[in-house]
Amino acid sequence: MAQAFELADFFHCSLDELAGRWEYVGTYADERQRQLNEDFASMDEATKEAAAAAVAGMAAACAQEESPGEEPPGSDSDSRRAG
Repeated sequence: MAQAFELADFFHCSLDELAGRWEYVGTYADERQRQLNEDFASMDEATKEAAAAAVAGMAAACAQEESPGEEPPGSDSDSRRAG
């Protein structure tokens, strides 16, 4: 089993993927995650890239809301401090 873990780490995949199991067989705490995964799997590569970028932007916005007062890198206040 230890060798299987090492192989999975080497290939940057899960043990299920290493065994040829590509479908997630478990359950999600939030049903919306299952639906998002199904939708994502049905997209072409360009749409997957756009979706991933959109989600990353939403996550960054949420993180920013949790840390008020901190400006994101590249913001106007960063350029004022540097100049």
